[in-house]
Amino acid sequence: MTMKDVAERLEQLEQASGNLSPDAVVADAADITSPLHDFFEWDDTAAAQQYRLGQARLLIRRVKIQVTVHDIPMDVMRYVRDPDQPGSYSNIIRIRSDEDRSRRAVIDEMERVSKAAKRARSLAVVLGTVEQVDEIIRLAERVVRQVEVGDAAAGAA
Repeated sequence: MTMKDVAERLEQLEQASGNLSPDAVVADAADITSPLHDFFEWDDTAAAQQYRLGQARLLIRRVKIQVTVHDIPMDVMRYVRDPDQPGSYSNIIRIRSDEDRSRRAVIDEMERVSKAAKRARSLAVVLGTVEQVDEIIRLAERVVRQVEVGDAAAGAA
């Protein structure tokens, strides 16, 4: 099925009830003839494993550690996505001790910020707040460039 088919079916579901809920989407997708069907994992064992992995990711991201930087204590995520091993996490203290990994971790995080802001931009256009979102995008991209330049300068030294 194409995304156009999916969009049409979601619109039909929305029109039927006045809004669109995940429960309604899953119920519709359970029908093998639904254009939504193939977007779901129907093997309960595999779906349960995927769900538990999502719960594990959330749990990992929720753990905080207090660090002091320039005499300022702050709570930060204890584990961040490992720039060397996609799909895994590393303790921020270990990453902090490696300048290259630290830079790549910041770049990865700021690229996520930029991507999220770009997704929000289309909504901001409709709501009339695009200038503020564009500023967030510019700032995130500037941080990435500055950190990358620091990366290049470190590599040249």
